[in-house]
Amino acid sequence: MPLNSESKNTIDQILSETEVGKNYGWVLGDSKKVPIILDAEEKTVSFPPIINASVTTVTTKTKNILVEVTSLDKDAAEDMLSVVVAILQMAGFEIIQLTVSGKKNCTPKLNSRIIQYDIKLTEQILGLNLTPSAIVSSLKNVD
Repeated sequence: MPLNSESKNTIDQILSETEVGKNYGWVLGDSKKVPIILDAEEKTVSFPPIINASVTTVTTKTKNILVEVTSLDKDAAEDMLSVVVAILQMAGFEIIQLTVSGKKNCTPKLNSRIIQYDIKLTEQILGLNLTPSAIVSSLKNVD
């Protein structure tokens, strides 16, 4: 059952009859296969990137959430998921890794890595004149 719906729908109905299906269905192209996320009981949880199922509605009583990131670029998706996970972790959430069915892939990737940082680009975006020590100090205060 799609989010904000009171009836079950087929994939074709979601794509042709719902606003999100009409707006985003084009990303699937002419593919005969579509991505579906199922829970342990084989119930549909998500039809990414089109719509989530009503079972995913978050309320004040929600205890667990699944964060799903969709992208045509695996590296971009993993990077975005890492950002979301870092924010949730800083907010006090417990992060649990999942193994993707049929793949040798565990997500999110919780290992640290070194990234290149462009001070000039940051200065252009923020309109500030920054020293490396000021940037390091600011990053240490993110907690």
